[in-house]
Amino acid sequence: MVPAGVPLTLPGVDPLKYQQPTTAPTAVAATGEWLTAKMRYKHPEADTSRELVRAMPGDALGKSAPADFQFAAAVAEFGMLLRQSPYKGTSNYDHVLVAAEANAGTDPGKHRAEFTALVRQARRLTKVAAEEPIAGKN
Repeated sequence: MVPAGVPLTLPGVDPLKYQQPTTAPTAVAATGEWLTAKMRYKHPEADTSRELVRAMPGDALGKSAPADFQFAAAVAEFGMLLRQSPYKGTSNYDHVLVAAEANAGTDPGKHRAEFTALVRQARRLTKVAAEEPIAGKN
């Protein structure tokens, strides 16, 4: 993602949608958008990839993200915790559970319920590991 008003000079990257480097509020005022996200994917059985492009409107600030997006964010947060990412900030398993459960929505395949069960198990294992004495220490 390239926020409005931020210059980008990488070879092989699409030209910026917001060409004139400016401050973000000025770019939002001119276009009504904060940023444009582009993603390309290819289904495993397909021959060609597909590009998705979405712009975030300037009036999106202060609005809640859709439940599916918030659930996906909980999944990403869980991944950062598992990897002990230096970018995890104040993330913790309890926050992941609250976010995932609040945004599980309909779950016909029970995949989201299985995810929350995995988070609970990781939380339990982390607590047990923290309570175990370190080998060789009294």
